[in-house]
Amino acid sequence: MLDMDGTFYLGDHLLPGALEFMAYLEEKEIDYLFLTNNSSKHGGIYAEKIRKMGFDVDENRIFTSGEATTIYLKKETSHKLYN
Repeated sequence: MLDMDGTFYLGDHLLPGALEFMAYLEEKEIDYLFLTNNSSKHGGIYAEKIRKMGFDVDENRIFTSGEATTIYLKKETSHKLYN
C-alpha cells in the first residue's frame, strides 16, 4: 500500500525515485495499491493525475477514503438489517 501525495508525488510532480520504485515492484511482481485519505475525488481522477506525471496506473489501483467509507457503511447497514 502506497500513500500518494507527499510520498509518491508532491503537488503535480513525482518525487525522486518514484518511477524506479514502481519499476522494482513490477519487476519483482509485487502487487501494490495507492491510498489516499482525500475523499473529494474518485480514483479515476487520481489515476489520470499520476499518468500525467509519467506513471501509467490503472484506476483499480487507487483506493480512496470515500471508497473505504462506502464499504464500511454497506457492511454496517447490512449487518444491522439482518440482526
